Amino acid sequence: MDATRPRPYSALFEGLDLPQTRARILQGVALAVSARGVAATTVQHILEAGEVSRRTFYQHYKNKQDALDALFEVSTGMLLRHVRLAVAGTSDPLLRISQALDAYLGIQCSGGALVIALQAEAVRPDSALAPRREQTLDRLVELFSLGMEASLGRPLDVLVYRSLFLSVDGLVLHLQAKGNFNHEDSARVRRVCLPIMLRTLVPHRQGLPELPGPPA
Repeated sequence: MDATRPRPYSALFEGLDLPQTRARILQGVALAVSARGVAATTVQHILEAGEVSRRTFYQHYKNKQDALDALFEVSTGMLLRHVRLAVAGTSDPLLRISQALDAYLGIQCSGGALVIALQAEAVRPDSALAPRREQTLDRLVELFSLGMEASLGRPLDVLVYRSLFLSVDGLVLHLQAKGNFNHEDSARVRRVCLPIMLRTLVPHRQGLPELPGPPA
């Protein structure tokens, strides 16, 4: 691979204190998984995609699952950073809700085949990635609900926030199962979910968007 060209999925590792060799291996995991899916990917595929030796791979990761878990940790960390930045600096509940949703959907859309493959694996209850997915949902709920209590005037059961995020997540998974999750899909999920979220959390706010009709 030409070292002068940006590597695919290099944005995943920006700003992380990750040794270069580990980043190269995880980049290989990302390339292999995005091309073949989780189940069909082997260590050999990772070695070829990352252009690393088998010895180097096993110096850093025990097996494919160990490397896959590390990649999922990096990708979910990126998602959380984007949502955190999106809600920082504003106490307006409408902006917090809409910007958090936009940040979440933006990652789903830009992540392409890699995000689709990782989420399809993580959503399975028996997957080794499932516990980390649950932790990520907990952190998203925490970020999303931060500051909302003051706006609402009372605390809400945390399951209210979780149900809203799971509805978005469920629609994304539903559309991902039909193929690539694109900007049109993202916009459709936003049109459906944002009015529901706003009517749940800021019901007395004026000028809320209407619930959408069927797509044209």
